[in-house]
Amino acid sequence: MVSLAAKRRVVVHLIAKGFARRFSCRLVGLSRNASRTHRAERRPELRERTVKLSEEHPRFGFRRIHA
Repeated sequence: MVSLAAKRRVVVHLIAKGFARRFSCRLVGLSRNASRTHRAERRPELRERTVKLSEEHPRFGFRRIHA
């Protein structure tokens, strides 16, 4: 069995070679939604800041922290 991370790497490699995301995902057997990286993974400093604010102000909701 191949892990999700390995399939993502193959899709990224195929896209870099010029294949379409739709074709690459179908070839690997991965949904297009699962092939994309999450925004939190792209901006770890934002995630750290959000966690820090939620620890400092536990009564704030996610909308207030996000704003």
